[in-house]
Amino acid sequence: MIKIDLITGFLGSGKTTFIREYAKNLADNNEKVCIIENDYGAINVDVLLLNELSKYNIGLETVSGGSDKATHLRRFRTKLITIAMLGYSRVIVEPSGIFDVDEFYDLLHEDTLSKMYEINNVLCVVRGDIEKDISLESKYLLASQISTAGKIVVSHPDKINIDDLISFLNETLEMISCGRVITSDDLFVQNLLDIKEFSPVNNSGLKEYGFVKKYSQFDNNFESLFFMNPDKDILGNIDDLLNDENVGNIIRIKGIINTGDKYLSLNITKNDKDIVECAESQTVIIVIGENLNSELISAYIPSEYSTFQVYRDAKEACE
Repeated sequence: MIKIDLITGFLGSGKTTFIREYAKNLADNNEKVCIIENDYGAINVDVLLLNELSKYNIGLETVSGGSDKATHLRRFRTKLITIAMLGYSRVIVEPSGIFDVDEFYDLLHEDTLSKMYEINNVLCVVRGDIEKDISLESKYLLASQISTAGKIVVSHPDKINIDDLISFLNETLEMISCGRVITSDDLFVQNLLDIKEFSPVNNSGLKEYGFVKKYSQFDNNFESLFFMNPDKDILGNIDDLLNDENVGNIIRIKGIINTGDKYLSLNITKNDKDIVECAESQTVIIVIGENLNSELISAYIPSEYSTFQVYRDAKEACE
């Protein structure tokens, strides 16, 4: 049986950073690891950020696209069956930050997949300074992700008030009528780039709690907009974009840009900017949020091609 881990985390939590370190630790302990990037969008920037793992012989696969649940599930199922034939001992699933966890459990309990995989660890990455004033859909998705997590990995420990965080997490669980009560024992508080010991999460398993289902990633207001080959000077526009109330609720901006003399990976939220130098790669910016105005946002991110241009070109073709 192949052990499979689900690692969730709301947008901008540090999930990809944690997975990079977690996968390297497993590989160092003689596991043959494959990561599945499972995203509902057409472009998955996190794949670009994880490409460096190939030097550790860690596999990287993607499940992208699908405008409806049935299509997405079919692609996910096919990918899991294919990977099971390749000799991996450990599979890590990193879904989109707006992932419906039931999708994972439903698939892994199907007859075919249940004979190939056993669910090992379910982890959820949460920022210590997570924004409390978020939409009901966002709170629901966060609560659904922490409801079954064996451990909650808390990133940005320098920005944390443990009591406030636990209180907020339990409020979200109450909102979805989940009987779980989070305590400090459920938390793994870490600087994600300096984890010395993974044993607290290596055998954390999962918690079996139910909750009232309200939304999925296919019936909410979340959107992702892409900008291919953005202008090298866009960093100067980011603050103005985040502060413009007319563009919608931007939750996260992520991607890779070329400044002319180096490549930078971006992971930006309203509370934090993580901008670091990275290897040469395809340049793309993804803006994720709710009720986004693609035309206004495109003015802040000049690019070779964008979601807005796709919409515009399609509209003109129909006129």
